[in-house]
Amino acid sequence: NTSQLKRRTNIMPLSDFQTMLWACKTFKPRASKLNIVSRKRIQGTFDIQGLHVAFKSVLQKHLILSYHISNMLPIQFRCKTKAIKIIENHLQAMSPKDVENRLWDSMLELTRFSKWTANSALVRAKLFYLNNNMVELQLAVPHIISDGISIEILFNEL
Repeated sequence: NTSQLKRRTNIMPLSDFQTMLWACKTFKPRASKLNIVSRKRIQGTFDIQGLHVAFKSVLQKHLILSYHISNMLPIQFRCKTKAIKIIENHLQAMSPKDVENRLWDSMLELTRFSKWTANSALVRAKLFYLNNNMVELQLAVPHIISDGISIEILFNEL
């Protein structure tokens, strides 16, 4: 059957590290799950449409960002992912201390984010507009597909 063959080609085994994380999630579901997070500040005029195009290009290049881990078996499968949603926040009216607190709270929320759905890319993006023509882009990717080096590669490619 062609559809069964197509489904099979979208399935990949987990790496040893991914299998360990899958087993932890399966047998200790209440254990803390942490994401890999990072942030970059950029000064100057910011092109949000350009960022959407860059994310689309990265999704096409790095298929792992479209794979999801099965809940029942230690396998991963490719999903048709939609574009990465960028959550925009305007903080220009806040005091510098409140801005830093808000940015820190956002990083903590991204670290603990756990609602990765089957048809969403495995990247969570938040964009903060700051004073003095500054923006901060915060990214999170699940630890099961990424490490600290991978997220820096993602930033470089964007």
